[in-house]
Amino acid sequence: MGSARRQDILEAALEVFAERGFKSASIDAVAERAGLTRQGVLHYFPSKKRLLLDMLDFREQLNRAHLADHPVGEDLSAYFAAAVSFEQSHPSFATVHSVVVADAVTGQEPARGYV
Repeated sequence: MGSARRQDILEAALEVFAERGFKSASIDAVAERAGLTRQGVLHYFPSKKRLLLDMLDFREQLNRAHLADHPVGEDLSAYFAAAVSFEQSHPSFATVHSVVVADAVTGQEPARGYV
C-alpha cells in the first residue's frame, strides 16, 4: 500500500509541477490532487524539494522502463520515436521537463544539478 500511495503522490506531483512550476506549486495542491492531506504527502516526502527530486527520478524511471523494450542499436530513429511517442501519451512528462528546465535556467528551482 505504501509504494502505491507514494506513486499516486508522484503522479499528482507530475501534474502539479507541470502546471505551476516549482515556485508556484505547493504541497497542498499535490495533496489535493492525490486525494490526501498535506500531512499525508509529508509522510512520504518531507519537503517540496524532496518531492520535486523524487518526482523527477520517478519520471525518468517510467521513461527507462518503457524504453527497455526498445534496445538502442543501429535504429536510433526508432528508439527516439518510441521515446517521443511515450512522452506524448503522458503530456505532463514533457511539460514538467520543460518547466523544470525553464526554472533551472532562471535559478528558481532546486533541481538545477539534475537538469
